[in-house]
Parts: sequence; structure tokens; C-alpha cells
Amino acid sequence: MNDRHDSVVLASGWTITDVDALVPQPWKNGGGVTREVAAWPTGASFADFAWRVSIADVAQDGPFSAFDGIDRQITLWEGEGVHLLSDDGSIDHRLVECGAPFAFDGGTPLQATLRAGGIRDINVMTRRGRACATVTPLRRETGIVIASRDDDEAAMWMLLALRGTWQIQAGVEQHVLAQGGIAMRRGGPARLRCIPGDDEPAPIALSIQLGRDSRHSGSNP
Repeated sequence: MNDRHDSVVLASGWTITDVDALVPQPWKNGGGVTREVAAWPTGASFADFAWRVSIADVAQDGPFSAFDGIDRQITLWEGEGVHLLSDDGSIDHRLVECGAPFAFDGGTPLQATLRAGGIRDINVMTRRGRACATVTPLRRETGIVIASRDDDEAAMWMLLALRGTWQIQAGVEQHVLAQGGIAMRRGGPARLRCIPGDDEPAPIALSIQLGRDSRHSGSNP
């Protein structure tokens, strides 16, 4: 990890931060901590968020909290992985590959069993009918098309540098993320390029596009 602990908000609408700058929130059961990256609406509680992105450090086996009406995508960042098993057997998944997202119904009760020690993962949660998310792992230079509408207040794109250094090119702007860095951009459509550095033989970044659920454009924010 690196030594940066500050978030920088740029006039162009970008926020550049780092996982170490996010405030850890210990779980009540003592099994881990969560760091919220962003949520919409800003400041929304668990009862009324449309989308939420967070990073969790899981230290022990235990149940996953169930959230009715929430779609979840979870991605392993660090550690040997976790076995996710639902009470009814409908989900039986081993999350073992860094950068490979797994999508499931957040209302399904799950038990999480660590394979070999603690893990760090990224959680993307969207409230069904109000928001949607596209989570994409990047392993090489990639062009990103952000198709959000200018009037979509929920629109955000973010990149998390899971392994290695990554550069984002956005028109005349360039942003460099060291491993553990996070870039966030609010606003409408754009074309970007994400380019890995040469400091990591197997670079991985996670692209997350968030916005309103277009299938329910009449929904309240």
C-alpha cells in the first residue's frame, strides 16, 4: 500500500482518494470493518440509499446481512477468498479470484466461510428499480464509454486500482492511481482510457459505472 491518506476534489468534477483515506466502521459483531467509498443520495442511510459502494475487511466467518430489494456485486481484492453459501442452497460460490465480481440477490441469507485468513472485498449495492451498476475488471489498456445522461444525478464512474499503478486519460486530463487508489467522476457521458503501469506483471483494476435504473426512469430519487 502507499502513504497517501488525503482525498483531492478537482474543479473538473473528479475525486482522487485512497482506501487508507476512508473511515473504517467496525462491525457490531467484531468480525470486520467497512469503509464506505460513496453512496447516493449523499448521506443516505441503509434504509434509503439508491446505490452504495464500500470496501470490507472480513476477519472471521459469519453470516452476511440480508437486504431485501438490493442487488449485490462482491469482488475479492485481497486474501485467499471466501465461500458463500445460502441457507436454501441456491447460492454456493467460492470467491477466490481477485477482480472477478460475483452478483447475487442481496435479500438471500448467506453464510461466509473464509478459506485461509481474512480478506478484503469491494461491495456494490443497488436498490432494485432505482439504480443499477456495471462492475468490470480491467487487466490491460481499456477504453471506457460512460453512457450516463447529463440529467442523471445518480451517475458516477469509479476506478479502483487493485494491483499495480493505473493511469486514467480523460480528454486533456490525466490521473495516476497507485495501488489502492480510487478515482471517482460524477456527471454525464464521457470517453476514457485506463492504462496499467509497468510496475505489476498482472495489473488489475475495477471499473464501476453507477446510475439510475433506466427501466424505471419515473422512480423517485
